[in-house]
Amino acid sequence: VPMRIVVDAMGGDRGPLEVAQGVMDAARRSNAHFYLVGNPADLKAEVARARLKNLELVPATEVIEMGEQPTLA
Repeated sequence: VPMRIVVDAMGGDRGPLEVAQGVMDAARRSNAHFYLVGNPADLKAEVARARLKNLELVPATEVIEMGEQPTLA
């Protein structure tokens, strides 16, 4: 059973595409299965273009902003 790795694409300082690029690079070099969680509008085209069988986009329509407390959001 391959390792499963879940990554929040919306939490990076440089935006979701920067995070997605890092996850795609890791997926190309690994047997693990990666789940990239984020806004499909921001990520769908990039993930589809990569054509990686071990990378899946998990839609998330809400984002917890920096000033919000995660336990209350």
